[in-house]
Amino acid sequence: MKKYGDGRKKIWPTEFGWASGWTGASGYEYADDNTLQEQAAWTVEAYKLMKQWGFVGVAFLWNLNFRVVAGGTEKAQWGIVSGDWSPLPADQQLKAMAK
Repeated sequence: MKKYGDGRKKIWPTEFGWASGWTGASGYEYADDNTLQEQAAWTVEAYKLMKQWGFVGVAFLWNLNFRVVAGGTEKAQWGIVSGDWSPLPADQQLKAMAK
């Protein structure tokens, strides 16, 4: 972006995050490689890094509630609240992190 004169513009990452807890959808077995605690730690670390870098504007986490509204699908693996809306570690750590 700097090379082409856009170095002062900020990027806005959309739909970033970590899957955790494979839901049985074929092709998404990698979600079992991440624990809920890793999902939380890496999500918080990503926000810290983006703030530190300075070239990131708004960053949209994928996803809050797919464990609620899309339980059992490949989408659910990215949710940060349980199917009953109780907070998972990522939700708790995001709420607790410095803004």
